[in-house]
Amino acid sequence: MSDTEFLHGVRTVEYDDGTSDISVINVSVVGIVGTAPDSAGATNASAISGSVLTDNQMLIRMNVAGTVGNRYSVDFIDGAVVDNPDVVDYDYFIECVNYTHSLDGSIKFTFKIPVLNTTDKYFLTAADIVTIARRDIIPDENSVDTSGIWFDLPDNTTGDGLLMPFSNLQLTGGVDEPFPINQPSVVSGSKKRLLLGTTGTLPAALLDIQNQRNTLIVVVRVNADSNPQNQANFVKYGLQQLETASQSADVTPRIILATGFSEDDSIAAQIEVTTNKLRGVGYVDMDSYSTPSDAVTRRQKFGGRIELLRPRVYSISDSTGYAIGGPGRAYSAIAAGLRARIDNEKGFWWSKSNQNILGVTGIEQVDDFIIGDTSCTANQLNKEQVSTIIRYNGFRHWGNNLCSTDPQWAFEGVRRTGDVIEDSISQAMMDDFIDRPIDIYLADDIVNTTNAFIRKLTDARAINGGKAWLDPDLNTAEALAAGKIYLNVEFAPKSPAQTITITYRINNDYTVEQFLQAA
Repeated sequence: MSDTEFLHGVRTVEYDDGTSDISVINVSVVGIVGTAPDSAGATNASAISGSVLTDNQMLIRMNVAGTVGNRYSVDFIDGAVVDNPDVVDYDYFIECVNYTHSLDGSIKFTFKIPVLNTTDKYFLTAADIVTIARRDIIPDENSVDTSGIWFDLPDNTTGDGLLMPFSNLQLTGGVDEPFPINQPSVVSGSKKRLLLGTTGTLPAALLDIQNQRNTLIVVVRVNADSNPQNQANFVKYGLQQLETASQSADVTPRIILATGFSEDDSIAAQIEVTTNKLRGVGYVDMDSYSTPSDAVTRRQKFGGRIELLRPRVYSISDSTGYAIGGPGRAYSAIAAGLRARIDNEKGFWWSKSNQNILGVTGIEQVDDFIIGDTSCTANQLNKEQVSTIIRYNGFRHWGNNLCSTDPQWAFEGVRRTGDVIEDSISQAMMDDFIDRPIDIYLADDIVNTTNAFIRKLTDARAINGGKAWLDPDLNTAEALAAGKIYLNVEFAPKSPAQTITITYRINNDYTVEQFLQAA
């Protein structure tokens, strides 16, 4: 009998099957690509030894910038004993002992300095150490050696005091670059946004988003270039990097934009590609002073996950010289912030159309809008799946449609509802069911878990109902033997009430009735 079969006592078995809860994925994460030439850079970790009073201060700084430097500490300990320093080459007096790694990830540099075989045993000044260290230990301040450190004297010091041994001098202050070029960086509030500086497209665009609501934003900063073709290539490459955000930043952007650049058709095409891969929605801006017919013509270039926006706006975020009466700013960042705000206040299934926009002070081109008039420009643009802005008790987004040819999937709210359901269920399958043994328990758990999620969305008034069931035709013996399971899910999304028709007629019976009552 094997050891696994025999046990004198109690064996405990944990059973992890059963119905699981499906979490709703976050579709309010904005992904934006742009420029910020004066964005903050990384800083080097450093520390100062010694004292101002004894004039033996020494600045020790990591050669490589970033938080990695905060792991380092420095010791200066007694080294070789010499009788007459006047006849010894000082260049060999300072010795770097191999640095040591601790279990907590910290790293220590240990340096030995020579001592005299007399009562006054220390004879090298801080300035001496800096000179020797630069020459023998780190000959190049720009060394790329990740273990390299740089010695210097603090400002307004001479370093004429004798250097005394010290231990465990911790280097601090190393900060990673907050927005490295071509790398997704997450912004969750205004504090990090300020590190972008004030120039380029990103600072004002992020302010536009956050004026509507603080939401998670994945930022990819790209190089600024005066050559339009180079700039377009940089932005397109940056958009491709948004596709890696789930792996590098553990968050997936679902509202994709390149405010200030999407007027370029090649960039707009890349927005669409990235949007399709991330299963989100992409916002594309029209050029300044574009006509309604320009927008209608351009709309034909896009598919079902792109929303085309016209006109451009003036807002309280203006920081680049835009003024009412001159060229307006791209609207896409404001629209993205509005989308995130409506998600939070009302739900992802709500349309952002007919919702007030915050922070807008004017629009570049005023299109006529009359309630109930199908021929007014605003409604004609909507008919052609172009979104605009109207002024009705404030400025409001006007338009429900993405550029889809399917009449129901064209509604942004329906498209995003489908994405939430499909991706949330897929994530649950990955977390709880993929690679489990196929049996009756797995079948029940998959169906019950999915139906519980559908009921949760129905109870939240996100959908009008739905259900899940195993496909009786596709789940054959051969399919199950091959490890393949087929699940059907149906749901009823909530289309927006885009048109409300009211029929009026005159009925004089009410007049006769009132007249006879008076008589």
